[in-house]
Amino acid sequence: MKQIIERVDGRALDELRPIEIVPHFLEKPPGSVLIRWGGTQVLISVWLERRVPPFLQGSGQGWLTADYTLLTRYDAEFGARGGERFNRSNRAVEIRRFIARSLRGALKLDEIGEMTFLVDCDVLEADGGTRVASVTGGFVALVLACEKLMNQDVLSTFPIKTCVAGVSLGWIRQVWYVDLNYFEDVQADVDLNLVMTASQDIIELQMTGEHAPLPVDELSHGLALGQSALKTIFELQYSTLTRELDSTFIETYLNRWTSVFQQS
Repeated sequence: MKQIIERVDGRALDELRPIEIVPHFLEKPPGSVLIRWGGTQVLISVWLERRVPPFLQGSGQGWLTADYTLLTRYDAEFGARGGERFNRSNRAVEIRRFIARSLRGALKLDEIGEMTFLVDCDVLEADGGTRVASVTGGFVALVLACEKLMNQDVLSTFPIKTCVAGVSLGWIRQVWYVDLNYFEDVQADVDLNLVMTASQDIIELQMTGEHAPLPVDELSHGLALGQSALKTIFELQYSTLTRELDSTFIETYLNRWTSVFQQS
């Protein structure tokens, strides 16, 4: 039986928490942002190494890998000294792979040569949705890094092929909730993490039945809610980037996305 739980922050079921992306938060990395998403804060930096993993050596193709670290000693999601235990866990490895797969979906890996983007995601505070916050902020940091590396003649082309962002959803007592905080996440019967492109193609769809199965006909409803929420997130990414990048760069590279954002 459906039972709607009033959200502790008063949001509508399909409403996102406040999201803020602060670009150039660090000086040394080519690209960096601090993303604040509700009570979650993630510091993201992007670096470039002039090498690739052994399986790509000699291929002429580049790569992207991600690290994900929970910095806090006490965390609502993982308990006392949770960060220390969590960073050594299999779940941390899985989240790193999730972030890396998502961001590789934004790149033309065959255009960067044998170099590797390193995306470091340091969770300062966790209150749900850390992995999708890392993807969403990580994309902005990646674009900023590419612009700087092109200006330094490290990259000869702009390797970003599409915009990527993520959002979380939860199925709680037969009702979908968009963008769960920790309090809601622990009650969810089904967790869903969705990563899409601005042209509305799915890169990652990660769903876990924590306490109950999900009826097949409800999956399309959840995806539609996630897709709608992502439109707002794409607009935030785009507006953040257009404030930070010079007009020539925007006209040359980002305007190709304008029609995509207008359609979304």
